[in-house]
Amino acid sequence: LPALMALAVLIDYLVIRAQGLDFFAHYCVSPGYWMLLAAHAVMWAGGHWLRGRYTGATPGALARTAAVLVPATALCHLLAQGGFYWMSPAVAEPTVAGWAANYGHWFLPYLSATAMFVAVAAIAQAVSEAVVRHGAVAAGRAGGR
Repeated sequence: LPALMALAVLIDYLVIRAQGLDFFAHYCVSPGYWMLLAAHAVMWAGGHWLRGRYTGATPGALARTAAVLVPATALCHLLAQGGFYWMSPAVAEPTVAGWAANYGHWFLPYLSATAMFVAVAAIAQAVSEAVVRHGAVAAGRAGGR
């Protein structure tokens, strides 16, 4: 996780500097930017928890993934969006009502994007496991001849 977070900050830094802008003066790099570390740690922790319980691509694994994905994404979004909303000078007069409206406005797109990436990874995992099983069955047949 620390290496991935360092890479993410490096990428942000390089992209912002490539635009000829000062990293620390950029709109997105407010004191709330650093809440992304905690936000991404939440997602990493959810994946780490799932990995420890993974026994193969099964309906149970899919159900556990969905059960972890929604609350982990909600908390990640709370930290990322909340950090920007409450700590960024871009929001002149933050209010609880304004924050709640902003959180609600962005949560479904945030969850949808996250679910899409997880679905692609889950499909790739299921396909790769099926290919390995098929190869093992084929090798077993060839060895028995």
